Amino acid sequence: MAQERLDKILAKQGFGTRKDARRLIRQGLVGVNGAVCKAPETHIETSTDVLTVEGKTLVLKTHYYFMMNKCAGVVCSAKDGLHKTVFDLLQETPPVTPLRKVPTEMSCSESDTDEVDTDKVGTDKVGADSVDTDKVGTDFSDSVGSDFIAPVGSDADADILAPIRQSIISGELHLVGRLDIDTEGLLLLTTDGGLTHRLISPKSHVTKTYYIRLETPVSPEEQKTYSLQAEKGILIAPEGNDEEYLCKPAALTWISPLECTLVITEGRYHQVKRMMAALGNKVLYLKRQAIAELHLDETLQPGQYRELREEEILLLE
Repeated sequence: MAQERLDKILAKQGFGTRKDARRLIRQGLVGVNGAVCKAPETHIETSTDVLTVEGKTLVLKTHYYFMMNKCAGVVCSAKDGLHKTVFDLLQETPPVTPLRKVPTEMSCSESDTDEVDTDKVGTDKVGADSVDTDKVGTDFSDSVGSDFIAPVGSDADADILAPIRQSIISGELHLVGRLDIDTEGLLLLTTDGGLTHRLISPKSHVTKTYYIRLETPVSPEEQKTYSLQAEKGILIAPEGNDEEYLCKPAALTWISPLECTLVITEGRYHQVKRMMAALGNKVLYLKRQAIAELHLDETLQPGQYRELREEEILLLE
């Protein structure tokens, strides 16, 4: 059975920092199995013990699932010496919808320096499941656009971000595939390694939908040729460490002579760009719109993110 300190559990569940959680506990606002518990160091059996906060039963969150509208100029990496990373965005900017409302009355005269956080966590790990499967596009500016969401930095934001930061530092929160620095759109992050494996496994044939803007207009007759070739499978040239490859059948739908959507079931290195290059064209703009049946929330501004709703998680199962 899994046991964990009470203050750590509350911090992970979105009730501020570990210090905030200790204050909440000492005020007598936290109950364990029907009894008030004022000892932050109490170890809780997460699978069987019942926790309450301000009289309300706490449903422990097992995993985090985030949807981000990735903006250009941000890289899918734990660290990068030149550019912002998606993990920087997560640590600096609160989600569009808060993880959990933090109680406002948490003043306490007791000192919070008597307990030392002895939990050791890594500092350079993104998670073993963050496999690079969706890098696309490279020929764009490296600068972050004007839509980039700047850090907010308030105390309330720090409370909301505490569990996210802890998940990043511990390596539990990881990317579900990746997007290249200049590709925008739907990016998933989670602590659920099982879901990640299912989504990125070649055996799963999970669809990914991209919006493409091309450099050269494509006539109606050429559009038919492009679409037919995509249905048969396009042979892409080698690039980087990736060899020549015959892509699996894909669905190409035209919006205009310069715009189309492409649905693929794999994620080779720069695959979309290489597919268009093999057809004699060049990708100028690329945005991922959907993974499986989950579509990007278009109300999210570039760089913003939010938690997935239960019904959205089910779309990925």
